[in-house]
Amino acid sequence: RPGQIAHQRDFYRIEVADVDPNLFEKTFGAFEGRVAEVIRNLEVSQQPPDGDAFSDLMFFIALMAVRVPRRRAHMSRHIDEMAKTMMRMTVATSERWEATRRRMRADGVTGPAKMSYEEAKALFESGDFSVDYPRTWHVGVLYDSAKTIFPYLADRRWTFLVADDEAGDFICSDYPVGLVWSSGETTGFFPPGFAVSETEVSMPLTRRRAMLGRFEGEGGVYRATRTTVAAINSRTGMSAQQLYSAKADFVPI
Repeated sequence: RPGQIAHQRDFYRIEVADVDPNLFEKTFGAFEGRVAEVIRNLEVSQQPPDGDAFSDLMFFIALMAVRVPRRRAHMSRHIDEMAKTMMRMTVATSERWEATRRRMRADGVTGPAKMSYEEAKALFESGDFSVDYPRTWHVGVLYDSAKTIFPYLADRRWTFLVADDEAGDFICSDYPVGLVWSSGETTGFFPPGFAVSETEVSMPLTRRRAMLGRFEGEGGVYRATRTTVAAINSRTGMSAQQLYSAKADFVPI
């Protein structure tokens, strides 16, 4: 079942005084229920959503673009690397460490401030420790990131793709939001961005429905060919570690 595969326990759990630790989990759950209704209505009406339904769908895509566990792991590694570099700099000389200790005492930091220069140098240069921000901080960054890219998704012209038995199934993954250059180029100094023109954002909605958004052109509802399904599946799987499909014989990516 999906809950046994695409699941990480307490991923959105926060630790804030007098706040339900499952606040974000419950909020996301209620929001996803509204989006599920939007997708069901799209299946029946074959018409793109508008108004609040469209806004909900755009924010759902924004969340799916940033809530990938691997993004948090990447951010944690970056924090850890930067912190260790800075700590090694503080023990470059005994004078620098003493100055650092004075600032820590002034800021009320007691533990590390008690370490001698020799102890701090041995620890910081060994790298035998890790540094990260609490999960609550990560959840806040996730939500802020989704709010940042939301308007750039809402400003795009969205095409809703409908596949049939001949075209095959859209797949999903643990990294479902695809972002590529419209030209198909994969090289260059700068990667595509959500706010950048001449880019395409794609995301599967169900095994027979997917979305494709561009700043240029017009949107609408179109039948997907087998080639289209394969192209969207390729984008869904290009950064993934896990693929999810209703059938084993999905269209190759």
